Amino acid sequence: MKYRVLTEDEFEALKTNLSSFLIVQGIDAASWQKMKDLEPDLAQKYLHDFSDFVFENTLQKIGYIDFFNGNSLKLFKCNNEDIHLINIENDNKFGEIEDFINALISNPASFTVQKQTKKYHPNRSVELFRMISSGGLVSDGYWYEKLNEMY
Repeated sequence: MKYRVLTEDEFEALKTNLSSFLIVQGIDAASWQKMKDLEPDLAQKYLHDFSDFVFENTLQKIGYIDFFNGNSLKLFKCNNEDIHLINIENDNKFGEIEDFINALISNPASFTVQKQTKKYHPNRSVELFRMISSGGLVSDGYWYEKLNEMY
């Protein structure tokens, strides 16, 4: 298993996709029910494979990830080969990202801004999954692109 098993709610939301996945594997509805009853370990393996398939497809589509914790904002642009970071920090704590950005615009000298680029380790999908699992939010890249123009 490369990522994690989907939750019951996630499987429920993706039941049509799971059915299609199983059909591609040569497993119809009756065979699936029989497998779950008689070979639960094999059925579990298919659920693991489906979970990895879903995560892999989702991770491939991610373009930006944001982290905001009140006094720092980390904005990532996730290219195919490397990842770009704009890291902005302040000694004050802000409740909302908009307040943080407004303070940055009105008093940029009170903020520290750093930019970095690095290759993925060990690979793109695993690193993005780790970032999202630790609180990163997939975004449309609005703040990254806006602040990248400024810095």
